[in-house]
Amino acid sequence: MKTRKKVKEERISISPEGKEFPLPSKEDYENEVTKVRELAKKAKDSGNQVVVVQGLGFVGAVMAAIVAQAEKKFVIGLQRASKRSYWKIPYINQGISPIESEDPKVKEIIKDGVEKGKLYATYVDEAIALGEVVISDIQCDVKKLRFGNSKVFTVEIEPFIEASKKVANLINPSSLYLIETTVPPGTSEYIVKPIFEGAFKNRIASELRNLRKKSLDEVKEIVKSSDFLRELEEEVVSYVENPTKEKEKEIVAKALRNHSPKIAHSYERVMPGREYVDSVVNFPRVFSGIDEASASMAQKFLSEVLTGPNAKLTKLATPTDSEFSKCAENTYRASIIALGRALGRMAEIMNVNLTEVVDAIKVRPTHRDIMVPRTPTTGGYCLPKDPLFLLWSLKNIPEFKERLSKENKEALRRIINLISLIVDINDTDGIHVVELVEEELKKIGKKLKGSKVLVAGASYREDVADTRYASYETIVRYLKERGAEVSVTDPYVKSLPELEYQEEDKYSLAKFFKRQKELKSLKVISSFEQAAKGVDAIIFAVPHEPYRKLTPEEICNAVGKQPQEIVVIDCGTFSNEQAIKIANYGLNFRKMYHGSFKK
Repeated sequence: MKTRKKVKEERISISPEGKEFPLPSKEDYENEVTKVRELAKKAKDSGNQVVVVQGLGFVGAVMAAIVAQAEKKFVIGLQRASKRSYWKIPYINQGISPIESEDPKVKEIIKDGVEKGKLYATYVDEAIALGEVVISDIQCDVKKLRFGNSKVFTVEIEPFIEASKKVANLINPSSLYLIETTVPPGTSEYIVKPIFEGAFKNRIASELRNLRKKSLDEVKEIVKSSDFLRELEEEVVSYVENPTKEKEKEIVAKALRNHSPKIAHSYERVMPGREYVDSVVNFPRVFSGIDEASASMAQKFLSEVLTGPNAKLTKLATPTDSEFSKCAENTYRASIIALGRALGRMAEIMNVNLTEVVDAIKVRPTHRDIMVPRTPTTGGYCLPKDPLFLLWSLKNIPEFKERLSKENKEALRRIINLISLIVDINDTDGIHVVELVEEELKKIGKKLKGSKVLVAGASYREDVADTRYASYETIVRYLKERGAEVSVTDPYVKSLPELEYQEEDKYSLAKFFKRQKELKSLKVISSFEQAAKGVDAIIFAVPHEPYRKLTPEEICNAVGKQPQEIVVIDCGTFSNEQAIKIANYGLNFRKMYHGSFKK
């Protein structure tokens, strides 16, 4: 039996800063519906277009604030009233950003939107019916079921589908549903469109049946203001006088032709960091619609919101093209990084300075994309998962499966193997980092088990706080499995949700490693000097600016040991010149993907 304390805890949403917000009651819900309707009416009466942004996560919260900056836009941000995320709603309505960002504009535009009365966050789905544009920023994730084998995975598309169903059941048929979420190719046309068509048919049929309970005078008045039936008054009156299934079917078909769903796809190209907002408003966009009307509505809206000089809009023929475009561009980028890792592993064995080699190769104009990876694994929200969306679509969209059977299956199998291999290479080199630590510790007479190892950098790339798919997790988990004493430092990251919520996430990487229970309570230390004191080895996993400035003397002073007692593994933080200085200073230094640096 649940205690009162337990029930109370279940009704509270806690922010990352520890602030508690009671989840809304039934009475709160009813009052909120009234308030949202009043706000939307006031905005429309003032000549504003009402825009609903569904999902106030890393992309949605900022997109909502950006739209609110545009002329004649009033934005309602919609977020579920769950324990994990409800706190975002009161945060936004107080003008506080619910996400951490190094771009000061994020906080500024959220605060500005709220203060000007152009941005409001809510939890009531009724807001969808009020939007003239509804933007989907619902997360669609990939969960890998085996470590290092991305052929076995699942796409968690159900939350996106459920959110689309809510929209289909509530949206005004003249409004645009703009999907900004990165989804598997074919989602808009072969999953979302049928959902909308089915929902619209049910809504029309339900409206017709309800009219049968009314007098003819009431029917005529209701039809005049009906979203679906206003052009079909004569047919509807005839149906009410003599209702038959044939008449109902005919009216439903006509109404659906008159008010077909307006669905478009336009994926974000957000770059976390100091230029976050600019990466949305001043960056090229791809878009497409399920028909010309949808595409035109999307183009008009995007041109009003993305106002930067570089925000060129590129229209593609179908939403599947747009969805494929996002997956393809990230697969291309992931393949270049994976190739860099493969070359780097060979460079280590052959004692080659990969940075100098790559710089020499880049002289060729055709080879300027070649790169030296700067983190042990490829993180961020897009590159680790988007290539797998391509594979999911081949296997799960019926229209594609039919075509697949007619193709050369062996050739496609090789392509599938290639894409899976790209993802696997980018996922697993965190293990190799630990192997490098162990090799260097052996040289100074120490074992990995029991050694104190500091991982410097917990975000997925430099100078951001985003930990999604970051290298630190694999490194920390394998170090823990091997018996090392692990600590983590980062000047930007405040918490490690991948570890903190590992028991609640059925797809957590924790299940692939041993001895993981204690990691749930591992806290990130912001000060490098504090974290480094007394450690045996430091892994510079992310090239944060404060780390790039470190000298060998500062590293030794922070640790409090002689250079020959310290192991340093650099995954891409230090330049060649710095690497030589560190190695020659006497530290046991290894630069990942490179040969020796002692001169």
